[in-house]
Amino acid sequence: MKKNDKIKIVFCVLIFTMIITWFLSGGTFDASGTFEAAKMTRGGIFDIILALMYSFYYKIHNVFFLFTVGGVYGVLSQTKSYRKLVDKTVNLIKGKETIFFLLTTFLIGLFTSLCDEIMVILMFIPFIVSVFLRCGKDRITALSAGIGGIFIGIIGNTFGTYGVENMHSIIGLSYTKGIGFKIAFFVIAYVLYNLFAIMHMNKQKKPLDETEYDPFLTEELVEEKKKKKVKMWPTITMIILLIIVTILAYINWKTSFGIELFEKIEKGFEELSIKGIPILYSIAGSTSAFGNWNDLMGASAILLITTIVISLTNKLSLDDFIENYIEGMKKVIRIVVMYGLIYAIFVVVNWYGWPTTLINTLIGSGKFNIITMLIAAIVASFYFIENNYTGYILGEFIKNNFEKNALAVTLMFNSTFGVLTAILPTGFITMLGLTALDISYKSWIKYIWKFVLSMLVVIVLIICIMVYM
Repeated sequence: MKKNDKIKIVFCVLIFTMIITWFLSGGTFDASGTFEAAKMTRGGIFDIILALMYSFYYKIHNVFFLFTVGGVYGVLSQTKSYRKLVDKTVNLIKGKETIFFLLTTFLIGLFTSLCDEIMVILMFIPFIVSVFLRCGKDRITALSAGIGGIFIGIIGNTFGTYGVENMHSIIGLSYTKGIGFKIAFFVIAYVLYNLFAIMHMNKQKKPLDETEYDPFLTEELVEEKKKKKVKMWPTITMIILLIIVTILAYINWKTSFGIELFEKIEKGFEELSIKGIPILYSIAGSTSAFGNWNDLMGASAILLITTIVISLTNKLSLDDFIENYIEGMKKVIRIVVMYGLIYAIFVVVNWYGWPTTLINTLIGSGKFNIITMLIAAIVASFYFIENNYTGYILGEFIKNNFEKNALAVTLMFNSTFGVLTAILPTGFITMLGLTALDISYKSWIKYIWKFVLSMLVVIVLIICIMVYM
């Protein structure tokens, strides 16, 4: 398998994005939603290098998080309790992989549709992948079990704020607006994704042994622990606490549901003081109330704390902890490089803005046309990398030119982004997963294209119902 095929593809996209700056000028939409063309500015070789540097600079929190996930699983894979937990889970779901697949994609999809930051889910994907690989499933099934719910949740973004905060804020849409359509998107995406995934699983007649592709857990390590009795409850307890904290921290309770409980609790901690010193608040350190964790530094911290506690209960020495943590970080270097390359494309787009000019050419007339709107959504999904940037660039334009159909346009851009992030070379969740498991991009396209095409048809049909009926 060619390990670098994904990196080559993304790098070619980066070069192409820069080349287009020689032929198409950028532009922006002003506060009135009017397009303003910019002077032609051409990028060169030096700018590509700068874009790579700035991509890591802008996303240093996320890069740190990726290294943290790698380091943490490097440590966990050396603890007997974690290895036993993987084995116990495998024994539990053996023969019931379809049910576990359906449950996994639903739970991850539900959380994604409610959360403020989807990358936190990467904390749990290595475990899911290890379980499916040890059940004898192929790498594509293992990966799709881990990341499929993310696509579903973005497509049917019910009350979540991820990727839509700018659009909703600028246009003035509440998160309950169009909830029926959002739920419909979620349900249809869930059914279609799992339908094609199960069809793929059923084609596999015999169990496969692809555990060698597991980035963190080797078969030898799993076999070794069977000779000894291991207490699992401390590890299970810490993982449950990690899941609870993640759910509470990364759902924007105030914006989505009007719940201010956690902010009041935080304020109470601040006011709880001894001789004017907020002891508990100071011990906790720099943190925010649950619901306001809108970056990955908090996730890195709680993940690291969880791993330290698990290591202590497994009597892992400090030297072993450090050594295994470093080894785990090494295993994600290729993933981090992929992430940086993808966001270098975003940096180029942000600098030169030519995709905005292209989108204006498609829908700048202000007249709703389902075909040109779909193409514009595809362009935005390809180049804006994060859907929130779409709202930042197009929010005022949509507000002033598609006021009557603002909800339909918003849902179309968001759901299209969710679908295409499963297949585009700029879909960072997919590309990181393919890189981690050494799955060729071509193989993944053969697997996912039916879901993507089906969902695009569904999106067009539902948006047509919203606009024309």
